[in-house]
Amino acid sequence: MALEKLDWQIDVITHWSNPNDPPVQKLGRGSRVIRFDAGNRGFESKNKLFQRLPKFLQQATEFFKKHNNNYELIHSHYWLSGWVGRHLKKQLGVPQIHTSHSLGLVKKRSLGIKDAKEISLRLEEEKRIFDQAVAIIATSPEEKKQLILGYRVSPQKIHIIPCGVEVSRFRVLARKELRKQLQAEGKKIILFVGRFVASKGLEVLIQSLSLLFQHCPELAPKTRLWIIGGDPLDVPLKQASAEKQELVRLIERMRLRDNICFLGPKSHEELPNYYNAADVCVVPSYYESFGLVAVEAMACGCPVIASRVGGLRYTVREGKTGLLVPPRSPEALAKAVARILLDDILRKRMARQAATYVSGKFNWNAVAKRVNNLYQEVIECNQPREKQEHLSS
Repeated sequence: MALEKLDWQIDVITHWSNPNDPPVQKLGRGSRVIRFDAGNRGFESKNKLFQRLPKFLQQATEFFKKHNNNYELIHSHYWLSGWVGRHLKKQLGVPQIHTSHSLGLVKKRSLGIKDAKEISLRLEEEKRIFDQAVAIIATSPEEKKQLILGYRVSPQKIHIIPCGVEVSRFRVLARKELRKQLQAEGKKIILFVGRFVASKGLEVLIQSLSLLFQHCPELAPKTRLWIIGGDPLDVPLKQASAEKQELVRLIERMRLRDNICFLGPKSHEELPNYYNAADVCVVPSYYESFGLVAVEAMACGCPVIASRVGGLRYTVREGKTGLLVPPRSPEALAKAVARILLDDILRKRMARQAATYVSGKFNWNAVAKRVNNLYQEVIECNQPREKQEHLSS
């Protein structure tokens, strides 16, 4: 852990989503993951977690009283954890730093959400978190702009620090051997990594594949779309999520069954193999505050085609490490995919530039130093103590 190398002890508190995991688990040298069930030990949809937050807060408070933890700050991630952090900081008497990773206002605009009840609670809570936190981390200049214009956050309160990747793991590997191992020899591989939700734009990518084969029929026999994420492969289709069933129906309607392969979820240890084997990684999201998948792919020397939205405009260098296209446009996406698949010299050049770019700009060790500097600054303004320790939720 990069922050541990800078002498931080970190407790990560989270929902007990896997019953097989222990309640407290060592992380690195002296850090820990602490799990609370909040009334349900097992997977809980993100959309249902808000109602469990009071119980989660109660369990966390009892744990900290019993173990007398001496924290110096709280760093919350996402608005649900921000709610917990906002209450805990009052009880523990420490400052709160917050990173959103996703903004409700941007989601509302991007998806055209009209039901005020669906998102008003989140927007109100986000505003309270931003008002009460001593510092806000924006992962891209675009996110900072949205915080200022949409939530009226003071620019002085916002610090732009991107997400980082572990470049010792996400790096260029032996591509030829991996393609042989993954049975990709002689094929053009398009890779998608993400959840099966509308905002990720997977339907647009599938539609673009049909257009690609119409305009470039020579690509159809050798092109494959690998889809990583969503339902585990051992879940029968009849029991799969409604999102996957709809995707399968779309694939059948477009007669793309032979060109698309669902690979299921993959671990962080496995992902670099697929990024390295792919010819291009596509991130067709309707919005992204940052776009970590794009950075992981580029770190592995895989060019990226991404929607020209949010943080993706910041993480992907147009024409250098990949291509940017308008969101929700199968036509533009198909043209961009064809450009890379049909020009191997361009693909190789982008691959080299992508790996170098990420290693210099998004290396987690370099990012951790910037986070460390912010932590130190916040603590110094809040009566610094001798021991460095913080809580992450």
